[in-house]
Amino acid sequence: CIFLDKLKGESIELIEYTNEETARMSAKKNIVWGFLTIPENFTSGVEQRLLNAMQMDSVDVDLTEMKAELDGTDFIIRNGIMVKLRDAFKKLGLVYSASCNYSKSLVNVPPLKERYLYGTMHTSYTQFSGPAILILVIFYMPYLFTMSALIMEKSKGIIERSIVAGMTILEIIIAHFVVQVILLLFQVILCIVIQYGVFDHPWNGSFTLVFSLLFMQGLVGSLFGILSAFIFRSDGAAGLTLIGTT
Repeated sequence: CIFLDKLKGESIELIEYTNEETARMSAKKNIVWGFLTIPENFTSGVEQRLLNAMQMDSVDVDLTEMKAELDGTDFIIRNGIMVKLRDAFKKLGLVYSASCNYSKSLVNVPPLKERYLYGTMHTSYTQFSGPAILILVIFYMPYLFTMSALIMEKSKGIIERSIVAGMTILEIIIAHFVVQVILLLFQVILCIVIQYGVFDHPWNGSFTLVFSLLFMQGLVGSLFGILSAFIFRSDGAAGLTLIGTT
């Protein structure tokens, strides 16, 4: 198939499936970014579209349409794949029009329907990047709070005095961790309110799941802050470690 050859030329790795359900399950399991269904007699259908588009009925139109189902959660990759699909079809039309001496302008619009497994067709870049920024804030702020507090106590000798007074290292860590968990709860709630309430980002899914994921992300940041504070003696070294490891 000329179209598939042109698609391979667009740096897309193709995997052939025997039926749509198998391909759809692979896409949902993130094995592939999506799948393309090409109907039978597609080549002759393209010829009819180019020559007799106005005389085709709705049944013939449906039988000559490719159907693409993509993972729409990644804005950049999704649009990159769609651009490559359109470019491959245009190259197919150019080959056909050149061989038959038809006008190249006939191949400007590809017969392609878009449907996404996750996300929507009209996702803006702000909506795409918003959750990533939210996760960064939830991770970095607990890290900075925990790391700064512990390193400050180390530099001023407060931890040593606490140990002399009878506290153990575990008790000191637990005390800091409890405080950070309380702060993290308020931080997660505040971020969700600002992100989805004030800026009105679309919300799809369970609130419990979103809150749990963000809260666990913050816990990871706090634990990483505790680890960095016990390894390094300055904020600068701990900050560089954060940048280098994340």
